[in-house]
Amino acid sequence: MNKFLKPIAIIGLLLTVVPPILLFMGACDCLTTTKNIMFAGMIIWFAAAIPWLVFRKPEFDDSTQDQI
Repeated sequence: MNKFLKPIAIIGLLLTVVPPILLFMGACDCLTTTKNIMFAGMIIWFAAAIPWLVFRKPEFDDSTQDQI
């Protein structure tokens, strides 16, 4: 499941970052469309990134360490 959440989160992040850049460059002239795409990207980012970052496997495995 974790390998599916990471690409979805990155797509959501791109949908949040790319539209204002396109609006600034003049490739897109509709502010409402830019806002809607950014809102959808924000929802996708939060829906995928939170489980991806919270439920990931810990990097440090303390099962072999001596407990003090």
